[in-house]
Amino acid sequence: MKKEQLKMEINIEDFELLQKSIQLPRGYLLTRFKKGLEDSWADLLNASSFDSEWSINRIKDYFTCEYRLNGSAAVTYNQRVISATFASVHSGLCLPTPCRITDLSSENNVHTGIFDYVATHPEYRGKGLSKVVCISILDYFFTEMCYKRVVLNTDDWRLPAISLYFSLGFKPIINSEPVSIRWKKIHKDLERTKK
Repeated sequence: MKKEQLKMEINIEDFELLQKSIQLPRGYLLTRFKKGLEDSWADLLNASSFDSEWSINRIKDYFTCEYRLNGSAAVTYNQRVISATFASVHSGLCLPTPCRITDLSSENNVHTGIFDYVATHPEYRGKGLSKVVCISILDYFFTEMCYKRVVLNTDDWRLPAISLYFSLGFKPIINSEPVSIRWKKIHKDLERTKK
């Protein structure tokens, strides 16, 4: 049985403390979703160890929502999407205004954004590209959508991603003793990888 994903959050105050100016390597471009690159988005998501198959049609369907279109960020190199993330929607609803979510915390979630699918192609990892797309989407949530909080789901084994989320100011949502134990193990594993 698959473990329930872990949850993390960042609030606007923590985002405002973040150093947001990151230089992309020469030839790399930060952009939003563009038609004509659907195959490149699908290739990226398929190469990034997500548990489902992405096709050009699935990408097109996924981006029919204006919220996802505006809330997408990608780094391209030679017209190829090599790092990306996007805003998600709750329960399949596409709302141009802040969505209401209830499954990520017991707090009032009226002004909460949802982070989805942070991915960098394995050939391009280690260049800070995921950080660039994450900051772009956090800026979208906090500046354009006026959200007060952003949440995401992740897996225990995604240590590089969790390390990135910590560097951005995300904090674990700990709502039970088993979740607390899992986070303690992750912290130990992250410490080991630094040595």
